[in-house]
Amino acid sequence: MKKYLILVLFLAYTLSAGAQYVSDTDGGEWSDNATWTGTAPPYTDVAFDVTISSYVTSDQSITFSGLGSNKDTFTIDDTLIIYGDLTMGLDDDFVVTANAVLIIFGNFTAVNKATIENGGYFVVLGDFTMTGGAQTSYDNTGDGQTYVTGDVDVSGVGGGGIPELDCDPDVEECGYGDASDIIDDPIWDFIDEIDDGVSCSLSASGTATDESAVGVGDGAIDLTITSSGNPDVEWYLDGAFYSVSLAITDLNNDGDISGLSSGNYEVFITEGFCTVSLSFTVSVACTPPTITGTTPASRCGTGTVNLGATASAGTINWYDVATGGASLGTGTSFTTPSISATTTYYVDATDAGCTTAARTAVIATVNALPTANDQNPEVCSAVAGESASALVNLTLLEASINGGGGITYTWYSDAALSINITATANAQTIVKTINGGAVSATEDYYCVVSDGTCTDVATITYLIYRTPDTGPQHHIDDTWGN
Repeated sequence: MKKYLILVLFLAYTLSAGAQYVSDTDGGEWSDNATWTGTAPPYTDVAFDVTISSYVTSDQSITFSGLGSNKDTFTIDDTLIIYGDLTMGLDDDFVVTANAVLIIFGNFTAVNKATIENGGYFVVLGDFTMTGGAQTSYDNTGDGQTYVTGDVDVSGVGGGGIPELDCDPDVEECGYGDASDIIDDPIWDFIDEIDDGVSCSLSASGTATDESAVGVGDGAIDLTITSSGNPDVEWYLDGAFYSVSLAITDLNNDGDISGLSSGNYEVFITEGFCTVSLSFTVSVACTPPTITGTTPASRCGTGTVNLGATASAGTINWYDVATGGASLGTGTSFTTPSISATTTYYVDATDAGCTTAARTAVIATVNALPTANDQNPEVCSAVAGESASALVNLTLLEASINGGGGITYTWYSDAALSINITATANAQTIVKTINGGAVSATEDYYCVVSDGTCTDVATITYLIYRTPDTGPQHHIDDTWGN
């Protein structure tokens, strides 16, 4: 009888130890018997091996019992979504196999062993606690992905923790990522699609205060957070980790940061699955400089023009448009490209990140040239050895003179325009002597035409012919020759 009882107990233990729950190929809800090859497992005191071989969701927390010396293994071969917590028993193991997915919208607690195989995803959208004894281990093989958005506590494992988890992923090389990391992973898009089973009341807003001047470092960002719990806050500056705020206890103040220099700041606020991210820009508060003066300039005809400007502070920038466009140059002076018509240029100034409110116009004026024609008159009035007068006329094209009037004329007898012949009209009497037996003579004269702004020079090259001799004839009387 005693042997029979022992045999019965042995068979009962053997059958119990070998029992397991395996989801069928269709998957479904954890509590639905149709999800499994047999009866659905319970939510609590799960005391048998469980294998997820299809897409399964649980709307409640799951707890393995780990009673007695019975060791159970929870194996994820496909996808399991738990809208709650997962608690493993004292001697229980769990495994996320290659390319499988386990997402927990709550906390994870284990004391024995966890294995994440190559390509598998293990996501805990809550706290991670694994504080067993010397046999406790966490094995993340290959490129398995582990993410924890809450607190990680592995301090009691073997007296020294689990190295790849006993670290801060923001400042150290760790075996898991946090809330800021998971947002950049493609798995986040999938999580965002399946979060209907979770109620999230977390929200936040904030305001930034600019730095008063470059290098002062007195900027600040004030957060206002609405939450039913104690969310965590992490700050990033220009994409790099900046600061961690401890779990919030005063939602009106905690999470704020101050003593800031200018830059782009981003904050991640997490509470379990719930995550809020906000972006802020801290600029430099300053007084924009002003343009204090301009120096327009002009020229006659096509060419370059030198313009000038001054500012209260900073660097002066030159443009050819009133708004937008690229700077043509910087500095208190600017030489335009060659222009043939009056052109408006613009200046502003920048100082310590601030720019004048509007650009100021500076005009480069191009005045039209008066036009005078070169002349080649001919005069026939001089006698050899005598003085002769010639009236030389210079014809002007009035329509081409800027302003169309107010013309003055100044005559010179040399190309250097240094020997002046007094005259103020476009006609000048020139006296020329042809000496000796010369038949003709040429002479160049120059007339400077001015409209008061611009000038043109005409060259008068005239030719004077000697008048043939036509005086009295003298004859010798014939008697003198006889």
